[in-house]
Amino acid sequence: MNRGSHQHVMVDRDVEQTIVVHSTVGRTHMGWLHQAMLTRQPFTLSVYVHGLERRRENQRLKLAYRRLHTINRGAEQRGRVPDFDRYVQEREYQQLLGEMASGEQSNLFRVSIYQTIRARGPEPSLAALSEAVDFCAEAIESAGDCKVSRGEFRQHELWTSSLPLGRDVYGRARKYPADNTADMVPLVGTRCGSPTGIPFAFADPGRTVELLNPYDKEHANYTILIAGRSGAGKTMAANLVLSRCLALGARGFVIDRAGHYETLTRLIDSAQQIEIGADDSPYALNPWDVPDPAKVSREKIAFLLALHRVMMGGLDARQVGLIGAAIRAVYAKAAALPGSQPANPCSKTSCGRRPARPRTPTRSMSPPRSETSPIACRSTAARGPTPTSSTAKPRCAPTPGWWWSTPVAARNQSCGS
Repeated sequence: MNRGSHQHVMVDRDVEQTIVVHSTVGRTHMGWLHQAMLTRQPFTLSVYVHGLERRRENQRLKLAYRRLHTINRGAEQRGRVPDFDRYVQEREYQQLLGEMASGEQSNLFRVSIYQTIRARGPEPSLAALSEAVDFCAEAIESAGDCKVSRGEFRQHELWTSSLPLGRDVYGRARKYPADNTADMVPLVGTRCGSPTGIPFAFADPGRTVELLNPYDKEHANYTILIAGRSGAGKTMAANLVLSRCLALGARGFVIDRAGHYETLTRLIDSAQQIEIGADDSPYALNPWDVPDPAKVSREKIAFLLALHRVMMGGLDARQVGLIGAAIRAVYAKAAALPGSQPANPCSKTSCGRRPARPRTPTRSMSPPRSETSPIACRSTAARGPTPTSSTAKPRCAPTPGWWWSTPVAARNQSCGS
């Protein structure tokens, strides 16, 4: 190793320059040193951490804080020009004492940070080295709110401190509490995604492309929760995951009340958006639907009772009993109607359109305002005449998973209406 100039040293055919964090770091966070490791030149980042005795350091800090506090207050009373360096040091001591008083696990550490940047030989570019040094120094200063020294005339000591020998020759160390010391550990990279999967996002810190595999066997289940405040991009993330999974052959179903996925349905072939319950929509949901009205489970009755409690408000035991009996009576009457047997689930003529309202007033076979309930219509001409007509006309009949509560007159209308 040759000393070279006052700004760098010669190591074999390479040129190296070492910078050091000269002042106390004002703020830290996990990976705050990672920005300085994005330089294009080869580098070595060395962090020395020395644990200190808590009780002894606490006493030293208290004495130093009292001395600075007395000097600063005395200068203020005498009207002298304040020494801003002493004010900064007083605040540092006050912050360290506050950290140590927060809990018994808090401790102080002496930390020194060095970074050596190299320009490879045999013809090293000093301009590229200077540019890399400026980039790393500015990255550390902006991320940590501190001062970085380029190490003029001290390169030999700084370069020796950067070697993996465990010797801090330069000795430019500052005291930090445990939380800030943990942030000083340099991270070569971060991984927060799946080993395989779809490209999802960039890691922070690191800016590496992370993959997401919703069907990774390491997960306990295939449930994904996207959380965030309003405007954080939850819908955008869901659209991204869904579109990329569909491109790989997956199937997706979205229940959305705001229409945020309409654009996605337009971009994907064979995708469809169905509006349920709108005035101009032929689709709706009927909470009374059952495969066979003659075989209604207790869970279905309990569900309808709970639904009526929510819709009607507080109900006493007598009213709940009456509603339960009325629900069973409606299903019993529906089971007795002609054509109420379960329909063929593979019927291609089944549809989900609502029937037109009857022109003549009839008596409803269900609770109030049930004439707008959805009904599935299909053709039954192959079965022959129906009990309510002398010719084989298409009539309305239930499809699997649907049950209706419309007037009898509506059931005899043609499906073409």
